[in-house]
Amino acid sequence: MVLLLLFTLQAGADSVHAPQLTLLELRLALARRDQAYLEVHGDSIVVSIKGLEVRRFQVEDSEGLSTGEFSAADVQQRVPSPIVKLVEVPTEPDDKLGSVGSPEDRVSVSDMPENYYLILSDGSHWLVASGDWKAPSAALERWLIRSRASFSYLSHWSSRASARLFLTRLSPADAQNLYWIIQEGTGVIY
Repeated sequence: MVLLLLFTLQAGADSVHAPQLTLLELRLALARRDQAYLEVHGDSIVVSIKGLEVRRFQVEDSEGLSTGEFSAADVQQRVPSPIVKLVEVPTEPDDKLGSVGSPEDRVSVSDMPENYYLILSDGSHWLVASGDWKAPSAALERWLIRSRASFSYLSHWSSRASARLFLTRLSPADAQNLYWIIQEGTGVIY
């Protein structure tokens, strides 16, 4: 009887720590890589490199994130695509441009979108929205992005039952900074 009680208590203790163990295993797998990875929680997004936290973004609101089981996937695509600016290069040595372009021609964090979504390798879709919706065009952009993410998610969902659609709302500056960090192949724990 005592042995059965101890076994039951031990089994219960293991199940309580199982999600935490899974999270640690996922962190370890992504920490072995040479690039940054993200942990998405209901209240924050943590950017880590080699297991060391380098940045934390405060999440204003979130929908669709699990509370117990964690998953990991890589970013396959960013929508909209990264911004590319063409830079003029002197064609002759006598040109006085002096550099590959002026500072105004370079891409910076302020050029990054405030609203976008990410398609992950497991078929999940992550919508990142800015907390700042001032103009009617921003509301339309938000609706279009959310609709496209939902449609794309539903088309993948039938073939991948583990796929999820989740949303995080950040401040405009944090949304742009996060987009700047994320590349194709970036690992995401959610």
